[in-house]
Amino acid sequence: MSKYRPGNRKPGPVLSVRMEGLLKTYATRLARKTVLQQVGISGLGVLETEEQLLEMALSRLREELLSMQDRPEESVVAGMVRREAAALVDHYADDEVVRSAARRGVESLSDDDILPRLH
Repeated sequence: MSKYRPGNRKPGPVLSVRMEGLLKTYATRLARKTVLQQVGISGLGVLETEEQLLEMALSRLREELLSMQDRPEESVVAGMVRREAAALVDHYADDEVVRSAARRGVESLSDDDILPRLH
């Protein structure tokens, strides 16, 4: 039986504070990377650095997921990351066109793009 957090628009699993922090960190990195891609920033290694930070955040999130006794399905976690990242895009993009494109980019990511399967 799944546990649900009251007050959410969509019920989701109850997560530890640590897990919520890791999820938000990963969503933040995903939002920043998507905005940087939409802006077309190249050079100075900005996008490459953001991709490395995104990979580190994904590794920490995966590690925490694997250590959970009653872990949520990956599709649920991917949906949570997608919603959080889409909301965070507004903080990183000043231009409405970039914001809209970045939000659509995040929302169009598949679960497997957000949480690639371990092989």
